[in-house]
Amino acid sequence: MTGNTKGFVSRVKEKNPNVTVTHCFLHREALVAKTLPKELSNVLDGAVRIFNFIKTRPLKSGLFAILCEEMGADHKTLLLHTEVRWLSRGKLLSRVYELREQLKTFLTAEKSEYALLLADEEWCARLAYMADIFAHLNELNTRMQGRNENVLTSTDKLHGFRSKLALWRQHVEKGSLEMFPLAQTGHSDNFAALCEVICKHLSTLEEKFSFYFPLTSPEAFDWVRDPFSSSAMDNANGLSLQQQEQLTEMRQDRGLKITFSDLPLDSFWLTAAKEYPVIADSAISVLLSFSTTYLCELSFSSLTYIKNKNRERLRAVDQELRVSLSSIPARISSLCSSKQAQVSH
Repeated sequence: MTGNTKGFVSRVKEKNPNVTVTHCFLHREALVAKTLPKELSNVLDGAVRIFNFIKTRPLKSGLFAILCEEMGADHKTLLLHTEVRWLSRGKLLSRVYELREQLKTFLTAEKSEYALLLADEEWCARLAYMADIFAHLNELNTRMQGRNENVLTSTDKLHGFRSKLALWRQHVEKGSLEMFPLAQTGHSDNFAALCEVICKHLSTLEEKFSFYFPLTSPEAFDWVRDPFSSSAMDNANGLSLQQQEQLTEMRQDRGLKITFSDLPLDSFWLTAAKEYPVIADSAISVLLSFSTTYLCELSFSSLTYIKNKNRERLRAVDQELRVSLSSIPARISSLCSSKQAQVSH
């Protein structure tokens, strides 16, 4: 749908060759997270098979819930993992690890071969690491969501996470798993082999992050983030002479400098556009690019909530979606005051 050759992107560029195209940061991060060595992909496959063995059979699912309640577990059910729900992978692994003792007891009673997986300390240790690393990846994914997210803030978070991967790998090579609490508290007969697998996976993640998110100079847009900083002019070489002139002039505007600390970044540049339109338009074009498809996903989720099975006869949902997605809260009391209630009820 968005291909550069025949898709939407190519059709847009026929009308405007200078248009900027960005691939959703959340989608790219999900592609990175799917990269697993064989030792860890087998763990994920095993966790999914355990889930399917229980959840696809209502009787077994009910018996497992009773067992969890009797054993005093915090949870009674497993969580579904699907490829289209990127956060579900980490949630499934965490839940399986939390209920590993209950699952081992239940699967042993059912005489299932999957009980052997949970009896294997090495498999459980890798499961603990998988739950930890996907919890970190899910946190990164969640932090890049939001109405006020832009390309600059998302890029900063990705660069920060990439730096943490290198730091974690160095600590794992020294035999420390402090950054992975579940893996640290777990028990493994071959700790050195576990650290080797973790280092291999962290190195793969670094490579994939570099592939899907090519490293750009973080100072390139310092003039957008803070036009009054000392490094703003040093990194403005890519701007035209007229843009550099307006940026230089704006840096001496004391009124704007005071306003900069009181306004959000996008509101500041909209204010600056009144006097310095050329440089402000360039900054706004950078901030205007959507880094993620968060708003589209939000509308899909809202539509699913509005048009549920109890309201399946609802035809037009335009007004409901507008109220749901608008950043301006609806004045419900004012709307109700203009209507007369049915006195017969």
